[in-house]
Amino acid sequence: MKFEIKDDLLYLPITIIYDREITLTGIIDTGSAGTVVEVDDISIDLLSRHGRPIRMIGVGGIQEGFAQTLSRVSIGEYTVEDFEVEFGNLKDDFGFDAIIGSNLLRALGSVIDYTTCEITFRK
Repeated sequence: MKFEIKDDLLYLPITIIYDREITLTGIIDTGSAGTVVEVDDISIDLLSRHGRPIRMIGVGGIQEGFAQTLSRVSIGEYTVEDFEVEFGNLKDDFGFDAIIGSNLLRALGSVIDYTTCEITFRK
């Protein structure tokens, strides 16, 4: 699957499924342990039902958020089920909708090839 490089960031669509299916543009971030989605793209009611509060620590500082296990998370045709995703404020601080973190990259068996701008999955 091809990814796009813009301002030295690698962009790829990610689809999350819980009550409904939402496709977002995320950045691939091998330095992020978790996969994070913009909280404003999801109903807060969804998170308050089963989510748990968390504190996310990163380059941008400390942020309060929620962690929620989703039915499915997909990149293209590759899917993991019952996968935990973190929800926080990404748009205001960083300008994108999702961070595709190491937990999802590892779960999908990802291999990133910068020379061809392709990411492959072994699962």
